Amino acid sequence: MIRNIVFDMGNVLLDYHPMTTCQRFAENQRDAKAVHDTLFMAPEWEEKLDACLISEPDMLALAQSRLASEALRAVAAQVFANYHTDALTSVPGMGAIIHSLHDRGFGLYVLSNAGSRFFAFQHKIPGIECFDGVLTSGEENVNKPSPAIYQRLFEKFGLKPEECLFVDDRQVNIDGAKAQGMAGYLFENEDSVKLAAYLDTLEAPRAAASGATAPGDAAHVVLSALMDRSSYRGLYQASPVPQAHLRAIMEAGLAAPSGCNKQTTSIIAIDDPALLQKLHSVIQSPIGRSAPAMITVLTRRVIAYRDRTYYIHDYAAAIENMLLAIKALGYESCWVEGHITDADQIGRQMADILGVPEDYELVCYLPVGIATEPLKHAQKKPFEERAWFNGFMKG
Repeated sequence: MIRNIVFDMGNVLLDYHPMTTCQRFAENQRDAKAVHDTLFMAPEWEEKLDACLISEPDMLALAQSRLASEALRAVAAQVFANYHTDALTSVPGMGAIIHSLHDRGFGLYVLSNAGSRFFAFQHKIPGIECFDGVLTSGEENVNKPSPAIYQRLFEKFGLKPEECLFVDDRQVNIDGAKAQGMAGYLFENEDSVKLAAYLDTLEAPRAAASGATAPGDAAHVVLSALMDRSSYRGLYQASPVPQAHLRAIMEAGLAAPSGCNKQTTSIIAIDDPALLQKLHSVIQSPIGRSAPAMITVLTRRVIAYRDRTYYIHDYAAAIENMLLAIKALGYESCWVEGHITDADQIGRQMADILGVPEDYELVCYLPVGIATEPLKHAQKKPFEERAWFNGFMKG
């Protein structure tokens, strides 16, 4: 029985995109690529720096010696000093997975090829407080897929290999884990939806021990999304949103309640950069302009009961569901409706671009992406001012 889930870090828990830092300090894309390839693609980075077999100053000096100008060497120094601040961001959906596994009673561990800088950014790992242990190649001076690092993992944390599942984005590391008796899961394309579905098939250790159903991990994810969600109007990372995630978000919207089950809400997701640019040319608003994806909400004014139509209720419920799904998957968004439904009919212009028939109204768009700025939560009134038990204004 699997009792422990062991995660790689890079491109599993944290998306690793050092080009972001290179672009921040370089004057142009050519210089950014030169520094990126010379520094981060150097074989010594993985072979020696990750295993702490070369010091950080020596690694930088080695990379600088391969660059053609003093200006590029200066950029490399800036990039090397700062890459951990913006080149590592949470993989969408992994926070929810980690909390779910923790609630179900699994032991959680990190096994990563990472050097001494790891401890400067380990706080970025989603759900880091849920982990029972961390082992890095820098601590042991040996990298995956060497058998020694897997054996050290078992020894350090008292784990039985047959009770461990290893999640990594490289097949060679999965093969190394399997050779030492672990089960393996190859994490491809940062598809956390597929991973979550697989992990849900595993029997929960806590449930097996008690003979009861695993605790409310789903409730934890939903309540966390409800309480943590806030409208985000800042800039987004350029990292694309996988279509599997967009589909999951849209499915959440379509699962919303609908008056008399008329299902008046339809949804279009857009992730084509040229189409996004065309839409923003008519939206004329900074909100969501940098987001790599957008979800538009369509409605039809269908009579549901007698002379009543519940189309507003329907699409509002769908939007709220999607906002919660967006948050649960690790993204941010903002409900944009008023700006596109005014007399200037921006919503209709967007609908025309998307080929939407005249009997549908485009009433809202939701930008979707990873935030680059801290989330700001609006101040809510105290619970006691708006909610009561057993009567108005009662305790």
